Amino acid sequence: ILDYIKQNSSLFKSLLSNNCDIDIQNEIFYEFLDYQNYNNIDDKTKDYLTSFGMSGCISVIQKWLKDDMIESTEKISEILIHALDKGVTNSDYKF
Repeated sequence: ILDYIKQNSSLFKSLLSNNCDIDIQNEIFYEFLDYQNYNNIDDKTKDYLTSFGMSGCISVIQKWLKDDMIESTEKISEILIHALDKGVTNSDYKF
């Protein structure tokens, strides 16, 4: 997904702007959270967690695009997966 975003950065800068419908943004980035294991969590809580993760993914990608994609797609993917799996304060990740 990130390689595609990088190849089409001008399109995604528009799609991720504040002027774009949030539902479109969520639809595009649902794949980042589709793998999440939400066993034993009720549907309403799952919706909240998915919304939280979606916002984080979109914000990171917006910043990456704004910074002219200096970081590799692999690095951004690593950051997103770590944040989704372990949170942002977990010290297991070596930046």
